[in-house]
Amino acid sequence: MNSKQFYLTCIYGFNGREEREPLWAALQSISPHIGQVPWCVAGDFNAVMNKQDRLGAAIRWSEM
Repeated sequence: MNSKQFYLTCIYGFNGREEREPLWAALQSISPHIGQVPWCVAGDFNAVMNKQDRLGAAIRWSEM
């Protein structure tokens, strides 16, 4: 059997920007330890990168 190794991190982020900052810091601190193994970080980050990414309601600064 040929096996493949990878890391999977599932995220459910807080709604507030200040509450999410420890998440970003934790991901950054984990990253150097991953090495060359593929790492998939998936989930609901409760954040948008660009105003254009938001559909429906107006965007709040806390969502950026």
